[in-house]
Amino acid sequence: MGQVQAQAFASQVGNPAALTAKTVAPERLQERANLLASGEQALARRDVEAALQAFETAALILHAADTEIALVRAYMQGGQYRRALAFGAHAAGAHLDVVGGSALYAWLLHVGGQPAIAKRLLEEALARPANHEPTDKVLIRVQEQLGSATPTASGALLSLPTRLAPYGGSEGLPRTARVVGSGVLLRSGQEALVPLALVPRTGLLWLRNGMGQLVTARVTQRLLAVGVARVLLSNALPVAQDLWIAERDAFPGSVGYAVEFVATSDAAPAWPLIRTGFLGNASNDGSQRLLGIDMPHEASVVFHAV
Repeated sequence: MGQVQAQAFASQVGNPAALTAKTVAPERLQERANLLASGEQALARRDVEAALQAFETAALILHAADTEIALVRAYMQGGQYRRALAFGAHAAGAHLDVVGGSALYAWLLHVGGQPAIAKRLLEEALARPANHEPTDKVLIRVQEQLGSATPTASGALLSLPTRLAPYGGSEGLPRTARVVGSGVLLRSGQEALVPLALVPRTGLLWLRNGMGQLVTARVTQRLLAVGVARVLLSNALPVAQDLWIAERDAFPGSVGYAVEFVATSDAAPAWPLIRTGFLGNASNDGSQRLLGIDMPHEASVVFHAV
């Protein structure tokens, strides 16, 4: 996954030297506020296209951090991580006096498997004289969470405009539901594989993807030999168009990625966390592959190799 550095440069949708709050007419500023509100409402109901249209129109009125942060979150809500990361670099670099851009960009870097770059970005943001109480509390909170094995966005980290998580439905979801582990969606989008240890006795469970979409699922097959269950989703979830299966096993030293959703005490939507490392040699009996990926204790994840 490529590294993207925050750099200050002119907005793609406006001239910051000409479009400032002091030079824009009050009625246009109100129009902008209305657009941001309607865009956020569209995003909350997961209508990404409508949200993007509103945010992009607002960006034409005024070059501002809140609009660009909203656009980054809209890209993430639509599953466009690379686009979100690239524009997040601009939002952080072009608005150094607004901590929300740096907080969001650091979070995206971390969940994308670049924790060292995220840590450095936060340290630089906290060192700026412009960042002081109470705004730097957000940066400190992000720094604390990203320094833990299980970073979770809650409380102030879900406040607008930054909001470090996707929106997601909860209709029908039991109030006692919580995130217990991760599975992998199969190419059909209609089935998934989940660890057997996570399946309740009823064989019924809920699944949520990184865009906040929620479905129910039921077990159709228990593969005891490998410790996973095949489940059928009540509704198909979207799958990546460029998903492919390797023709052979990865060789030792190949880059590996471990993808997981952090286990939490509730079932709130969240972005998945990627951890990077390398694949090692097979174990002595040849049944397993040693992994050079740092994982929290007893993490339940799905491994991918490229």
